Amino acid sequence: MLVRGLVVTLILSFMNLYIANRFKARIDPGNLWACLAALFFFLFFVAQMFWPVNGFILRGLLSGSPLIEMLTRISFVALGIFSCLLIYTMARDLVYIALSFISKDAALRFYGIYSLIFVMGLTSVNVLVGLSGALSVPVVHRLDVPLAKLAPAFDGLTIAQLSDIHIDSFLGKDFLDGVAKTVKELNPDMLVLTGDIADTYSTEGIAEIAALREITPPYGKYYVTGNHEYYWDAKGWESAMTQTGFTVLTNSHSLIEKDGQHLAIAGVPDPTSVVIKEPPLTNFAAARAGIPDEAVKIILSHQPQLVRLAQQEGFDLQLSGHTHAGQYFPFTLIIRLFQKYTHGLYNVKDMKLYVNKGTGFWGPPLRTGGAGEITLLTLRARKE
Repeated sequence: MLVRGLVVTLILSFMNLYIANRFKARIDPGNLWACLAALFFFLFFVAQMFWPVNGFILRGLLSGSPLIEMLTRISFVALGIFSCLLIYTMARDLVYIALSFISKDAALRFYGIYSLIFVMGLTSVNVLVGLSGALSVPVVHRLDVPLAKLAPAFDGLTIAQLSDIHIDSFLGKDFLDGVAKTVKELNPDMLVLTGDIADTYSTEGIAEIAALREITPPYGKYYVTGNHEYYWDAKGWESAMTQTGFTVLTNSHSLIEKDGQHLAIAGVPDPTSVVIKEPPLTNFAAARAGIPDEAVKIILSHQPQLVRLAQQEGFDLQLSGHTHAGQYFPFTLIIRLFQKYTHGLYNVKDMKLYVNKGTGFWGPPLRTGGAGEITLLTLRARKE
């Protein structure tokens, strides 16, 4: 984590210098604007660095006090502004390079000045819209999922899915209380949480999730780890979720019986488990072992890109998260370069995949694709 923190610090330093240079920020006693801009970008950089330094290098050593919480929030907001500013500035520079081959100096000077104003305006709009989306109450997304093999006894069974809550300095007990209240009102037959419960240690976060203990669906609550648990305290979070009434599915499954018919809910740990000693390596075959062939098989896997492994083992439905659907523009577009399945319901050969866009958010409190999501899936025993 120390090395990762130092790498992040170095990268952020160079990128901030790049943006400051574009805005002509420098120490120049004869240029008041340049000096003020240099001071602004220095303070802007310091604000960005608090979270990486405390989170990666100090491993959360500075935590607990209201001041530290406030500084962490400021840091996340600054990082969100910075990421938008960086992307738009890079796009502006690419256009500038293209224009330099066809435009005269006067036109380039005009573009250079006003394009920077445009970059700042676009960044401001993106951040304001993103803050509104991130800090809104999660919305319920309802959908029917037709499964050809589903036994009539389970037709109409409802599954509430939470994913990527990311408990941290922004999202805490009040947020989880609201989420739990919504889920209880939905009255699902089953509740699943597909990873990334928090960005803190379980000893600090277990009190935040207390309201989830009050949800008692008739067919149980199930949880699998995401990648972020392994950055903090995976074993601790598995224990905390067990104490909260969840069944932790680690390359395993639970079999539900009704009227002599069966439905299996299985789960695998995130592949990031390789970073810990004696990891429970992701094993779809082990999760599948022992499930009757005729039963509909549902698999919880944090990362949707593992769906091919689930399909090879004969699972009928995979529930995932991880992507946040890109979370905020322009990453809502960029993510499509790295993730084939970003959000929603997909057909993957003879199985289904649903990707939740995240109940909470990670890092910068920005969501330009709308509020977080609580999914209510209704299984239907019919062919498409």
